[in-house]
Amino acid sequence: MKNIFYMLLAFVLLFTACKDDDGAASPEPNDPLSVGEVLEDNTAMFSVFGATYCWNCHEPSGTYQQTVMDQAGSEMIGFKMCGDYSYASIGVTDEATDMWGNAQAEFGGPSGLAGYTLNNRDWAYLANEEGQIVFSDVANAAKEFGKSSDVKANVASKFSLDGKKFKLKYKFKAFQDLTSTHRVAFYIIANDMEAYYWPGQSGAELILDTWKPFLLGSLNGTFGEDEISDLKAGETFEGEVEFDAKYLDFDKAPRVGDLNPEITEDLLSRADVVAVIWNNKNFTSYSFVNCSKAEKVQ
Repeated sequence: MKNIFYMLLAFVLLFTACKDDDGAASPEPNDPLSVGEVLEDNTAMFSVFGATYCWNCHEPSGTYQQTVMDQAGSEMIGFKMCGDYSYASIGVTDEATDMWGNAQAEFGGPSGLAGYTLNNRDWAYLANEEGQIVFSDVANAAKEFGKSSDVKANVASKFSLDGKKFKLKYKFKAFQDLTSTHRVAFYIIANDMEAYYWPGQSGAELILDTWKPFLLGSLNGTFGEDEISDLKAGETFEGEVEFDAKYLDFDKAPRVGDLNPEITEDLLSRADVVAVIWNNKNFTSYSFVNCSKAEKVQ
């Protein structure tokens, strides 16, 4: 009897194995974009707003920006945005003009000087006794933001890129009770985009240079599309975004004309996606909460 039992068991196992070899359904692989733990930490955001044809906005702003990024390290994410090379749907021209223009009005506004902000605070005219901008103070403030501020919320995200098509999934987690509406926007940051700038001399031609890191556009709007509200501490909100970068059209700046840079697949393949959390106050103003870099899945 035992022999018969073992023979039947062996037959069943053999039959099952044969079914698998014949293409029978097997368990689905894990979703590569599935997001796991959301870290309880803060990362600051440093941004520069200007115009590509403006020498004062290009140099020495590029050197200043890199100095701050080097000093702040991984505790800060930095990028440059420009009104003339701006993706229409993220409204960087309007938003940046509102954000920086008022603070710099007496100095000629954003078209005359580059504007620097850390977490939406204007640092354009932070100066020492000699009148020089102390960018080490900006870097130290970015570090202090992470160490001394309680983490209100954070987001973990993963994205894939097929040609020009982005697909992203994210998990937003509240570490404090959120009583107001929050949004998370996903910005595409080019790390090495070639663009022209004007050297600031009468009759001089535009000069081609590498702008980095540079805001190309957004996967889901300036401040994000999903309204995230009434989350209790420890609760999460999950979402996903799909975006075709063929819609990343640069404005045709009259001073640059046909020299606008092209958004190529190669440029996008080297780009990062940064998640920025905004607190939407009364649906009229937004304040910075936190930011993080999305993980790219090959």
